[in-house]
Amino acid sequence: MYNIAKDSIFQPRNLITYRNKSGWFAFFYLMILTLFMSIGAIVFYAGYQNNDVITTEITGCVLNSGTVVCEDPSHEDSDKYTLYGYTLFFLNEDTDISEISALMDASTIIVQGDRLDFYMDGQRFTSMSIFTGSDEIGFDDFFASMKVAILIGSLVVGFAGNLFLLLFISLVSTIPFIRLRKFIKFGKIYKLVIFAITPIAFLMTFYNLLDLHQMLFFVLMFIGYRSIYLLQRELYYQTMMHLQSHGSNTVDSEYSLIEDDESEESENSEDDDS
Repeated sequence: MYNIAKDSIFQPRNLITYRNKSGWFAFFYLMILTLFMSIGAIVFYAGYQNNDVITTEITGCVLNSGTVVCEDPSHEDSDKYTLYGYTLFFLNEDTDISEISALMDASTIIVQGDRLDFYMDGQRFTSMSIFTGSDEIGFDDFFASMKVAILIGSLVVGFAGNLFLLLFISLVSTIPFIRLRKFIKFGKIYKLVIFAITPIAFLMTFYNLLDLHQMLFFVLMFIGYRSIYLLQRELYYQTMMHLQSHGSNTVDSEYSLIEDDESEESENSEDDDS
């Protein structure tokens, strides 16, 4: 994998030497690239220092028969707490959401009665009842577990988002190879393109870590696309050389880079048998 990453960055034309790698190898390589892109999220959540401790003593709320009750005199509906970038509010059941809408941040969790509502930019995104049976573990333990769940969920969502982004980029990057699909199987092209997007994945990694200016990021992305461009040129050149060496009648036949290797191996085995 180190050699693939190195060639993708410095010698993209050499990527065709890895054309016989299996689909599983390409998938595992894509997962490694996704992991690199997720380093920014891992660093952010691992070093997050702004989480509030959520306990009955601090919030003035308790769990009672699967419902959050905030009757302690110290409790205020306007009190806000933070968990990994989410703002939490604990409201009495008779409190209207509009009373604290001005205090909401981009990502807000409203805990009220037996519900837990997620708000994005002031609009309710989803609602769930998760307090059933939680009396057994208590208010403090429940929200300690919720803190861990938000951490794991955020990392999983971030990883899945990066994986989807790389899949989308790699699929779009196969468009310039369309004219070669008559001669090379799409699966083989797609594997090579996955290897060729390595510079793009690394650039996105540094973008997430260093918060680069968007204009600089787009300039670097054009540079990162160089590997895909050079791979396309090399594949086109090798394909045309193959067609010329086999005569013009081969233009209408399907040409696969793997078949050359397999035919050479079979010829060698026949020579050995003779």
